[in-house]
Amino acid sequence: SMYVYRDPAVPIEESVGETFAIALQSIPSTGYVWRAEFDASVLELSAGPRMVPRPSTIGGGGEELFEFEALQATETLITMNYQREWEKKPRKTELFQVHIAH
Repeated sequence: SMYVYRDPAVPIEESVGETFAIALQSIPSTGYVWRAEFDASVLELSAGPRMVPRPSTIGGGGEELFEFEALQATETLITMNYQREWEKKPRKTELFQVHIAH
């Protein structure tokens, strides 16, 4: 099954053709959403973002889930920005290191 990464301190280790997910805490009612920046020649956003509710979270929050497919063997970065659509500066940025093997 697909591995879900939540901690930017943990490198993403996958192989070409495999899919993986990044899930980050989100409270959409605040107007903030996660946006993924990545190299489209190396990774494809195959599904998402979609909200996975966590009933225990105050304010109707949960996790935003992004599914990626690894297209070629290389090292790359996924930059996750938590921001409101009308604001230029993200409130938070998380950097995920990605190592894709053959």
